[in-house]
Amino acid sequence: MKHFIAVLVCALIGAASIHAETAEETAIKTGQQRISQGHKKCQANPATAVNEKELHEYLEHGGTPPANLGPHELCISKSAGWQNEDGSVNKDVIESRLSAVFTDAEQRKTITDKCLAAQATPEATARQLFRCYRDHVHPIGGHDHTEEHEHHH
Repeated sequence: MKHFIAVLVCALIGAASIHAETAEETAIKTGQQRISQGHKKCQANPATAVNEKELHEYLEHGGTPPANLGPHELCISKSAGWQNEDGSVNKDVIESRLSAVFTDAEQRKTITDKCLAAQATPEATARQLFRCYRDHVHPIGGHDHTEEHEHHH
């Protein structure tokens, strides 16, 4: 009977960890979809559109950012709910979404302390948010460029 209980406990722990991974993956995928949808929306507006080829090269290899990248990133950041219409950081939304990805409160605090500070301009704030997304969240979700040119920073 002890052996059966030990196996059952291990199975339940395994199932719980699988569930946690699934929830994390779902949260990351939802975030990537928000960015992709924002990218499409912002590409439709000439004031916030960027050259797709230049954007892809920049995201893949670095170097010179495409013209209009600042307004484009700000547009996506607002669309994703990361920034408010006035360009300020929407801390409540970001902290809520981070908690869906990172269960460790100390890790979340480290990320928010580093990433949620307002920069000199709303565009610079958007740039910082995307840099943090790429550094902290995107590596967890993996690399998933698609034919639709999803916008990953």
